[in-house]
Amino acid sequence: MYESNIQSAYNLIAKKGLSVTINYKTATSYDVSTGSMTVSSTSMIGYAVVVKNSLEQLDTDKEFTLLLSARGINKPSIGDSVVMSNDSFVIRKIDAIAPNYDEPILYKIELRR
Repeated sequence: MYESNIQSAYNLIAKKGLSVTINYKTATSYDVSTGSMTVSSTSMIGYAVVVKNSLEQLDTDKEFTLLLSARGINKPSIGDSVVMSNDSFVIRKIDAIAPNYDEPILYKIELRR
């Protein structure tokens, strides 16, 4: 139903935005003998645009909002990471922009370094 909107958003963001890598946490295990945690992940490439936050209390070098095209990617989760321009950021909040509540066009993501 919203396929043309999803495709239009993807085309604009892919053309004018930047390529990002989303690292999805897939599993966590604890090694009793070493006392360390191991996190497994899988990655997907997406396209996004950075939005400057209007909240004055945010440190804009460390926190900002990203609009990520939903085309061809799985929905990220809080705690997953986004890599752009060789810098890694952690997802602290995510909202799907989906007019019909079913097919997201974009993900609005708040990131923190």
